[in-house]
Amino acid sequence: MKIYVLLLSNESCKTLFMYDKTLIIETVEHMEQLIENLLESTSAISDISRLPETPDGMLRLNGICMCFIIIGEEVKRIDKYSNKELLPEYPSIPWKSVMGMRDRIVHGYFQIDIDVVFEALKNEIPPLLNVIKQMKKDLSR
Repeated sequence: MKIYVLLLSNESCKTLFMYDKTLIIETVEHMEQLIENLLESTSAISDISRLPETPDGMLRLNGICMCFIIIGEEVKRIDKYSNKELLPEYPSIPWKSVMGMRDRIVHGYFQIDIDVVFEALKNEIPPLLNVIKQMKKDLSR
């Protein structure tokens, strides 16, 4: 299903934007599942600083970072698919920061501050999940 949004400016200039709602819904559903799995699989972690001390801990930390990369990529996709129109409708999430976190992990992997990752995991990801669920609900109307 394609969504057409007509914007009127000064009553004479008309710009037509089009985006594929199905692609956005699929992306949002993918994000929802990923975030739910991330939160469930990390719920028992109370101190991330010990993860780098063991191979299993490093594997978990790598998995968390990979999820952050995917989340950032999916947010970029939503922004692209919606012609930058959808994300501003949900201002409680700092979308540029979500995308920026992805970029910092991808381009500076050996300089990642695991405390920042843990802080985002525990305090920023749950509200993001709530907004993603609301976005899915709004798009499904």
